[in-house]
Amino acid sequence: MNLDGLAERTEGLSGADIQAVCDTAAMMAIEELVRMYPSPEEAKEHADELRVTVKHFEGAMKKLWPTLKDRERTAKKAREELATSLPELPY
Repeated sequence: MNLDGLAERTEGLSGADIQAVCDTAAMMAIEELVRMYPSPEEAKEHADELRVTVKHFEGAMKKLWPTLKDRERTAKKAREELATSLPELPY
């Protein structure tokens, strides 16, 4: 996995945002493994086959990106509004 590339794509995201991407990627990998077997019990027996790959991280980013970008825009707007509403310091 290219961690530098992943780091570039997540630049500007908060730690919570990155955690959400990781959690979503892991769930995608689990769901994929479960679909490979006829029952959840059988999938559990093959849990050692579970691999979270770039494909899962890319899927998670694609799924979450609109939400993450909206939160980023909202936070930026709030910071700008706060900066313009603060009084000038006397020094």
